[in-house]
Amino acid sequence: MYDAIVVGGGFSGLKAARDLTNAGKKVLLLEGGDRLGGRAYSRESRNVPNLQVEIGGAYLHRKHHPRLAAELDRYGIATAAATEFTSFRHRLGPTALNQAFPIPGSEAVAVEAATYT
Repeated sequence: MYDAIVVGGGFSGLKAARDLTNAGKKVLLLEGGDRLGGRAYSRESRNVPNLQVEIGGAYLHRKHHPRLAAELDRYGIATAAATEFTSFRHRLGPTALNQAFPIPGSEAVAVEAATYT
């Protein structure tokens, strides 16, 4: 018998399962994929040996994501400052293009928020 069942092993699910366990609850964590972590997913670069590349949740802003920043700090996970976007690889029909990023990097967060909310 479980006190709680947490569905999803992404950031929120893992945090909920940890917090419930720390509160003395017996927790079952269910994840449909083959790994934990949700959008947070790093792997070794195909081109640069020993370089880990983030291919999931690509960035965070500590001011706008304070709970995520607190978890990174809790586990001593370092972050690196982002540089201004200089190129943007995308497809237009069958053609792959490398062009200047279509908007200033400073506007990227607002564009993402408008797109996904």
